[in-house]
Amino acid sequence: MRIEIKESTTIFKGGLLTLKRDKIAVPGGREADREYVVFGRSVLVIPALDQDKLVLVNQYRHPTGDFLLELPAGKVDEGESPESAAARELLEETGFRPEKLTRFGEFYLAPGYSTELMTGFLAEGLVRADGNPDPDEILSNVILTRDEVISGLREARFRDAKTILGLLWWVAKDFLPTKT
Repeated sequence: MRIEIKESTTIFKGGLLTLKRDKIAVPGGREADREYVVFGRSVLVIPALDQDKLVLVNQYRHPTGDFLLELPAGKVDEGESPESAAARELLEETGFRPEKLTRFGEFYLAPGYSTELMTGFLAEGLVRADGNPDPDEILSNVILTRDEVISGLREARFRDAKTILGLLWWVAKDFLPTKT
């Protein structure tokens, strides 16, 4: 089935995102409007200090009006690879450099209204380095054990969907089949 875009309009273009409205032809000959955010690529990093401990960030998120306990994440800059972005975001947000980055998947964050495609990485062999957080970010590191992650998932302590996905993957990774 092919969906035809009849018309595409940019409603807003900012520094971080673009808002668009498309008129599409849907099956049956009808037309429909779709509004969505154009964002691009992003990365999620699971920083493992060892087999039992992770580094998360407690970060202020203005749209929520609150601090959220999250895995490090961020936008892939123009011309940057997801691996480079993951290493950069990890350093900026936690002050650690990874010796090893392993890609564990790609997923859309909110495909009903956004184009954002996120690549997830497990970061291992963390080495302390001089972090350089964005000057407008308000965050601090939080180290959690596997048991604390599991109890936090059970108690719905985490409210960020990408973090919940990453933590569930980390807890279950030893039980998941590997690609061959």
